[in-house]
Amino acid sequence: LLDYVDLIILDIKHITEDGYKKMTGKTINRFNEFLDVCQNKNKKLWLRQVIVPGINDNKEYIYDLKKYISNIKNVERVELLPYHTIALNKYKELNIPYSLDGVDAMDKIKCEELEKILNS
Repeated sequence: LLDYVDLIILDIKHITEDGYKKMTGKTINRFNEFLDVCQNKNKKLWLRQVIVPGINDNKEYIYDLKKYISNIKNVERVELLPYHTIALNKYKELNIPYSLDGVDAMDKIKCEELEKILNS
């Protein structure tokens, strides 16, 4: 399927194994495998990172993210997206555990400030 697309939009949940597991409940292995396939097929990438209060909303993480991204080929765009709580009610209605229950929405202005650091 990847042979038929020119551009991949790839969501980065977290850049470390522990952080990825905390955010998704899964290991980072599948993400890395998919990224490797994209790199091997020389696909253009748009990367998105959701910024979550108390998890990755600090300068240190952004500097680490910047370093992580610098090792990825064909990155055309990087976006930081402020975490929101829109899905929380749907998870509750479906009685599905929500790993970020109790986390407030990300301040958009702070997210924009972090994005400036990332793009500097």
